[in-house]
Amino acid sequence: MKLQFIGTGAADFDWSRYGEAGILGSCATLIDDHILIDCGTTADQALARFKVDSNRISDVVITHNHYDHFDPEVFHRIFAGRKVNLYASKEVCRTVADIAAVFPHRHGDKFQVSGYDFTALPANHAVNDPSEETFLYIISGNGKKLLYALDTANITAHALNLIGKTCFDAVIWDSTCANDANLWMNFYHSNCEAFRQIRKAFTVLGNLHENSKIIFSHRARQFWPHEPEKLAAIAAKEAAFIPVDGEIMEF
Repeated sequence: MKLQFIGTGAADFDWSRYGEAGILGSCATLIDDHILIDCGTTADQALARFKVDSNRISDVVITHNHYDHFDPEVFHRIFAGRKVNLYASKEVCRTVADIAAVFPHRHGDKFQVSGYDFTALPANHAVNDPSEETFLYIISGNGKKLLYALDTANITAHALNLIGKTCFDAVIWDSTCANDANLWMNFYHSNCEAFRQIRKAFTVLGNLHENSKIIFSHRARQFWPHEPEKLAAIAAKEAAFIPVDGEIMEF
């Protein structure tokens, strides 16, 4: 499975300055060059910046409708003139049904995206419309299993039941905060220290193996250090990978 981290930042960056040093883009991840997860404010600029051919993107999967994860205007700019497949909540699908082939799903649904099996899990996150479901995803294919878990607080009981005995080769985890000092964020997002407990539980439950890769993304400008040596120290302490925008990882 090939991952390219198109954007790794949370929503508190000044995206009018996107492209300047230290400004992370809105979170988006590309799988095998043709499946895009989330399409937020900077997605079009980021695809151009990292020389990604958007014509190769056949499928888009959306976690929820916050603008840093789904911006309808940006979606229209990228995909105008051709119909991609869109997998998302019914609320998100409704906004771009004019230019996309839409496939709405709900918590617990399973669906296929270009040879990969997806399971939609409930995120522990809130949007303005309380009827809209927000998602984490189990993504399986090419002999690998990935948990995509951005914009979430702790794993819900419902999500844990859906995960069951699934053993992940990699977890992309919401790390809006570097630590738990900003406790009010824990109702909507997570942090590196909180994942330690999840990591312990997942290991006991058999959801992680000794070579599972832990990836921290969705870094907030105000809750993370910016110095490379401090980021490296956190990565070493937590035995995790902290990607930068544009970085490619294969596992």
